[in-house]
Amino acid sequence: IPVVDVEKVVGVATLGDLKRIPVERMASTNLSEVMTKNPIVAHPDESLFDALGRMTDHRIGRLPVVSKESGRLVGMVTMSDLMRAYQRTVSALSASEPT
Repeated sequence: IPVVDVEKVVGVATLGDLKRIPVERMASTNLSEVMTKNPIVAHPDESLFDALGRMTDHRIGRLPVVSKESGRLVGMVTMSDLMRAYQRTVSALSASEPT
């Protein structure tokens, strides 16, 4: 979950972060207490390969996509998104190869 302040990403809170909070403290715990500050991000003009490398290097499953100019959140990319793109590419390549 990207945490934004006037559309600028200031942190990321994952399901794992939230699960570490005892149920009785959920209502009184702010996201700022559990989020990862200054998260690793991607930019819209990066290649899928670069995003995949960053996710693999840092062992994370999703990246907020932010504008280089404004730092504003423009989307999210997940490992599943990248795997779907890879699968489509492999399928297209195998379909174009002569048998």
